[in-house]
Amino acid sequence: MAQYLSANAPQLEGLHGSRIEDFLPSWVFSWAVWLNPHSQIPTVVKHRMGSGPNAARSNVTKGGTHTCTGHTHHLQIVAHTDWSGTKWGIDTGCVADVNSRFFTAYTEKGCTGWRSGAAVLQWASGEMLPPELIQVVKEDPVPGNGRVFFRGKLWPM
Repeated sequence: MAQYLSANAPQLEGLHGSRIEDFLPSWVFSWAVWLNPHSQIPTVVKHRMGSGPNAARSNVTKGGTHTCTGHTHHLQIVAHTDWSGTKWGIDTGCVADVNSRFFTAYTEKGCTGWRSGAAVLQWASGEMLPPELIQVVKEDPVPGNGRVFFRGKLWPM
């Protein structure tokens, strides 16, 4: 919709209510957030860099630093080690239920490889520790019936 309006109704540009910022006025929006920018290997958090199922590897290799993105909805961690150390490429998955009616309509019920979950990032002495994933392993429309896998255990949602 936004692309259509942009291409066909340029006079609406800047109209209040046409940007997400209009609804969240106290938020500071950014294209990228740098965590521990002065450490040996800083971490950049962005919505997207590359795309596709191998984006985590591509992002960390091209970026030359820890990268954390969410655009692909793949839930994965890739280690890239070179002479300067190990850098982590993290795809954070999707916090929504990827099997919901919203996604099945959007993907035409296709096989996407998307997974519901999140990434946990931790630092010690300013350096990132190996990231961990929280993966939803059982979605359930009844609250409290779903399960997530984290640190070797199944946990109720």
